[in-house]
Amino acid sequence: MKIWLDGGLRDIESARVSVLDHGLTVGDGIFETVKAADGRPFALTRHLDRLSRSARGLG
Repeated sequence: MKIWLDGGLRDIESARVSVLDHGLTVGDGIFETVKAADGRPFALTRHLDRLSRSARGLG
């Protein structure tokens, strides 16, 4: 299995999170899902707007 880590695909065994990671220590983060219908994203603009708004909120 591969994961996205530090800007690239990595083996899952290489997954490491620093104990000083802000998202880990205070529990904040951003998560957004996008439904796909017939291989096309549904309401993508709304999802991206919401993602951007959340990211701005975290600075």
